[in-house]
Amino acid sequence: MSSGCSDRTVLDARPRCRRRTTRAPLFFANASSFSDAARTAVEHAATPMHHLVLACEAITDPDVTGAEALGAVQGWLGEHDVTFSISRVRPNVRRRLDRFDLLGNATICDTNRAAVASVTRSD
Repeated sequence: MSSGCSDRTVLDARPRCRRRTTRAPLFFANASSFSDAARTAVEHAATPMHHLVLACEAITDPDVTGAEALGAVQGWLGEHDVTFSISRVRPNVRRRLDRFDLLGNATICDTNRAAVASVTRSD
């Protein structure tokens, strides 16, 4: 069963940053797959990861279960010293994530390129 997430290294020159691109909405049916995919990206990285960028173009209307999964992933990333950024988030989704109080520690960027640049400047 597909997790609804694809994984690829954004730039070889920045191997400590990974981008997760979700191909499906973040809701109850794929929340655990989303969480597993994000953790796997960190745990199985060839070099220690410092940043995770979530490209959100496919997230249209996260439900409570999806929001809980995203919050849990953010907490887990923080425990592993991995910063979290969101890119390509739709305005309505951004308002919803803000209502769920999930944007506090995340860097939010309009494009994937801007998100990667924002988190890799110090690397």
